Amino acid sequence: MGTGDIMDWFIPYPGSYPAELQKLLGDGYDVRQFGQGGTAVTFGHPQAIWTSKDGQKSDIFQNALNIQTFKSIFEQAFPGQLFAKVQWIIIINYGTVDASNATWQQSKPNIYNSYIAFINMFKGEKIVALPQPTFRVGEQNIKNSNIVELLPFIKLIADSAGAKITDFNTGVSEDMTLNDGIHFPSYGAGNKLFAKRVYETIKIGVQSTPHI
Repeated sequence: MGTGDIMDWFIPYPGSYPAELQKLLGDGYDVRQFGQGGTAVTFGHPQAIWTSKDGQKSDIFQNALNIQTFKSIFEQAFPGQLFAKVQWIIIINYGTVDASNATWQQSKPNIYNSYIAFINMFKGEKIVALPQPTFRVGEQNIKNSNIVELLPFIKLIADSAGAKITDFNTGVSEDMTLNDGIHFPSYGAGNKLFAKRVYETIKIGVQSTPHI
């Protein structure tokens, strides 16, 4: 689950970070993605993932919930069957849009409760990502100083939710991004870095703590 760096395709598109993660994890894992560009997690944010423009849950968010709901129904109807044994790992990467210059001061008091509520809607092991840095304000209107201020919030949120942390922040350089200074091109080094960080968190137990 995440914003534009994950994109809004159910099946990972080639060269994306979820596709690169699938390569690293190999057989025994089935990586799916539920990203929606330009979305925030804070209650009341104009671009909140919770709702679309008509007030309903966004399609990507609802699809992710539907899959987990189907699993719960299957487990009750067919205990012991293959699908019932699926172990979910939910990787969540939000906060960048919440930290935009236009909304950060309003988001800051609410992001803790909002993010915790979002995490708790999903079952399984949860991994929360430290959001990547931004290198240009531009059209995205996100200063990196806001991201730096956000990092300890994410650490506290993950600890409170009992989630692991993976690091999408350190090691990211401007030459990994497109001209907007935040998004990665397909098959780029940034996608490979994200995949490596998540792989290490899942398989080796490597966690990251923001420098605060």
